[in-house]
Amino acid sequence: YDKETATISIREDEAAIVRRIYDIYTSTHSLVQTTTAVNDDGYRSRRGFKWTPSTIRIILSSPFYLGTMRYNYQDESAKTFSFKHQSSWILVENHHVPMIDKEQYDICNYWLQKNNRSKLTRGSHMQQKNTHIFAGLIHCRACGSTMVATLDRMRKDGYRPSMYQCYERR
Repeated sequence: YDKETATISIREDEAAIVRRIYDIYTSTHSLVQTTTAVNDDGYRSRRGFKWTPSTIRIILSSPFYLGTMRYNYQDESAKTFSFKHQSSWILVENHHVPMIDKEQYDICNYWLQKNNRSKLTRGSHMQQKNTHIFAGLIHCRACGSTMVATLDRMRKDGYRPSMYQCYERR
């Protein structure tokens, strides 16, 4: 954003990173694989840090890179960064030059929604790879914290039993 002219211009060095993020995610459909690839390519954030799946998700879900400016979307009353309901957002399309095309944006957001584990629809459940029958039921004798379940090493017969550890002492 240029304060003197009150316009948004694209920095090509940053736009190249954004396009690379979209290209990788379009082919992998994985935030973790995209993050690993971007970090392995040597790209860093503006502040010099490595990329995380959270920051990659924010970039992929932002309509800004599509040329749309979004107002009134952040809930300032919440203590953490959270969004208001989409019905209260103000979207100004064709506000600035887009960095990606609508088709790629739609593909990426389709996969973000499909892979989203935090917002399950009513009547659905997240299928877990392993079942730990005492998970959330047993507590540490020393501190009272909940015990966390992981898989122990594989036995000769191929069985991997659950191993419970104190959450605080893990």
